[in-house]
Amino acid sequence: MTRIARFMNLVEIQYPVSGREPARDYNRAKKFINGELFFQNPTMLNDPFEAQPLLDTIKLLDINDEELLLIFKRVHAFARGISLAQAETELKKRVAAQADVKYVDMLRHQLPKLYFDEMRQRMSQFGVCCFVQATSHDSDSYEKLMWSLYASGVSGIRVEFDSDELAKSLAPESDDEASEKFELAVAKREIDYVNDRPRISAFDFFKRLGESHTTDLQKQTFTEFILKPHLFTKSMDWCREKEFRIVVEDAASKLVRFDLSSIKKITFGSRCDLTLRKILIEAFSETVELYDIGLCSESYELKETPLKAQ
Repeated sequence: MTRIARFMNLVEIQYPVSGREPARDYNRAKKFINGELFFQNPTMLNDPFEAQPLLDTIKLLDINDEELLLIFKRVHAFARGISLAQAETELKKRVAAQADVKYVDMLRHQLPKLYFDEMRQRMSQFGVCCFVQATSHDSDSYEKLMWSLYASGVSGIRVEFDSDELAKSLAPESDDEASEKFELAVAKREIDYVNDRPRISAFDFFKRLGESHTTDLQKQTFTEFILKPHLFTKSMDWCREKEFRIVVEDAASKLVRFDLSSIKKITFGSRCDLTLRKILIEAFSETVELYDIGLCSESYELKETPLKAQ
């Protein structure tokens, strides 16, 4: 069982225009108790380099015209859902309507645009939910950092999940229509931290895609050239977060239903809102391990204490 944790702030403070006391909205907490997690649009994540790999077009300039036309024929057949013979017929008509050199040159410059169009379309559809890889050492420095960045200091909560159970509960039930799609409904993995930005070869992407004759090969191609470099790779500067992500199709900026049984542990920050604390204890005391996080009196460490031991 792989444990992952999400640091959350489930209380929204609404500041009035006048000098009245700010109001506290617990709608986020109610949605969480109802089994809903928010999946962010990748373009709204806090890393400015998110989903921004570099595109390498060198190979497109080096390949000969015959190989370029073969790749485009395969991609055209894939995109249109037609046979290679039909794609070749359409391609010949286009070539005949223009000078060969002019048309091939246009294709050479069109493939990078096609990759970016494909990437942008998918990035607008995928929803991302970010976690950290859970640890049994509650004093780890990165956990203190996560409390500060993503749980409003220690005013929020830390929720620990079984990653497999959570991901499985997010996946839609398969049907005939869904089985024909090659996209991944749910993808999950830890982040790869690298020193250099990923560099994607448009030539390699379309060559591999054109040669992917099975659903599994198509999934592997999109994982390698779109999902992994765009959504599961970050700068080494972020490595202390030990991030784990779950990505769901058609979930950008949406709430997604999940199974509450995938929650294994909830830890309350030392400044957690008392009403929120009461709401969550009432909802999960019978099914989930509940803890408080406190400040160690003699060091900079955080200390967890089971609720029942208090």
